[in-house]
Amino acid sequence: MATTPLIRRARLISRISLPGVLGLFCIFLQGLNWNVAGLAMFPPDILAIILFFWGIHGPRMVPVWMGFALGLVLDLLNGWPLGLSAIGYLIIIGFVATQRKTLMRDPFLFI
Repeated sequence: MATTPLIRRARLISRISLPGVLGLFCIFLQGLNWNVAGLAMFPPDILAIILFFWGIHGPRMVPVWMGFALGLVLDLLNGWPLGLSAIGYLIIIGFVATQRKTLMRDPFLFI
């Protein structure tokens, strides 16, 4: 079945925008009240998990600027010092980029 150029373009745009949209959704999730059995003090950093996953399984889909921009958005929404989360996410993306072969080779329990 032949696809039209419009459908191909829509698929390409959806593939490129998926990590960014998931990142914005994770920023929304991080803003929720996590008042469950003491989790309010240590909420999960869901965006770091998403950046780690996409850095391993789709490194071209998560460029460095996307991690930086999502970190800046998170800093602005939470009122944290500007660039704090952005630097942390850049460190995560850099670590995953350098250790990708090792992380892909080993099972999850041995990482």
